[in-house]
Amino acid sequence: MARTDAVGRLGSATAPLANKVIGGITADIRSSRDTPSGQNDAGEQPMGDVIADAMLEAASPGDFGGAVAAFMNAGGVRGGLLYSQISGGEQPGEVTYAEAFTVQPFGNTLVVKTCSGQAIYNVLEQQFNNPSVGSNRIMLVSANVHYQWNATTTPRIVAGSVKFGGSQITLGGTYRVVMNNFMADGGDGYTVFRDKCTQPLGGEVDLDAFARYLGSHSPVAPPAQNRIEKVG
Repeated sequence: MARTDAVGRLGSATAPLANKVIGGITADIRSSRDTPSGQNDAGEQPMGDVIADAMLEAASPGDFGGAVAAFMNAGGVRGGLLYSQISGGEQPGEVTYAEAFTVQPFGNTLVVKTCSGQAIYNVLEQQFNNPSVGSNRIMLVSANVHYQWNATTTPRIVAGSVKFGGSQITLGGTYRVVMNNFMADGGDGYTVFRDKCTQPLGGEVDLDAFARYLGSHSPVAPPAQNRIEKVG
């Protein structure tokens, strides 16, 4: 069989799954890769926020890690979801599995680790001293996480500003946090997750968690970009 015939048959076989509607959105949910970009001056982007929320929802039950916060690398967010995008005959605002796949195509798994408060401050600081990428790369965080960073000071993360669920984390406290396996292994220069966080528990594929979140919260609205604050 010719390669083109095989590819064509594969496309026909997978089309029902790819074109399956898994949820909906109320408006464009943009990433930093879209035009116009969805990223604000603090480095936050709506698409990454939604992914982080999906990660936390998947990993917060005790049997799945008991996570209290989620962190998502910006490089893993490969695009946004656009309200008018039609890829498989669906209606405007409907999201197909294929569209979700274009946002998270790597097949990473979720990992929950125990990090001290000091480690969390340290890994957030690595966003601004990241030799593997050569520039700032702001992680996206779940809705219950808030912090401030200052472009004119060292360290950049404002002391006392990191909060989980409205409460300041303590440097000596320990917190179960979820990330993808790429980050857990030190990817994108976030070596603190690899070297200082312990008790890893592997979970499901990130795309599965994302797809389920889109379905259970449909239609999903673009979140307010108020989790990360740039000051100074």
